[in-house]
Amino acid sequence: MFLIRIIVCISVLLIAGCYKSASSESERIAAADDRDDASDAFEHPREVYMNEDDPHYDIYEGAGIENRCQNDTDCIVTGCVESTCAAEPIEINDDAFCNQLLMTSGREPLFGSCGCLDGLCTWYFESDFDRECTDNEDCNGLGVPPEGITQKGIWYCNSDMECSFGFPANWN
Repeated sequence: MFLIRIIVCISVLLIAGCYKSASSESERIAAADDRDDASDAFEHPREVYMNEDDPHYDIYEGAGIENRCQNDTDCIVTGCVESTCAAEPIEINDDAFCNQLLMTSGREPLFGSCGCLDGLCTWYFESDFDRECTDNEDCNGLGVPPEGITQKGIWYCNSDMECSFGFPANWN
């Protein structure tokens, strides 16, 4: 598992479009009218990961297919190399994109999670980077560090009981 994270961290610089950003505000507002109010209650704050300006936005976000949801279980990761977050399976016909993912990092976006946000299945990340923790699992879901990736690493719980990006002192 850690080896996969290392490979993903190394290759993030090779793949364009793995930046946190906003999504279509009008689409989110329209979908929000249909969502269950309980979907707002997340343990950690979520932010939309992909931007409509990303050249592969339609692939990552499953544009053109049903994407409405009421909770995370309505969303699935599908497409080539598990690149698409949507409410139904999608077949990706972009061989260049799929081959690029296979040759570099595999599943994208880096540190992204697929779930229901504002009534739509979407890639998101959790943005409470200063969260407290008792073990490494408590740091799961955090996105690319706010300062970007300046080093190889993983999210882990440090000795001050805070989530940190890098490698713990006892890393092997």
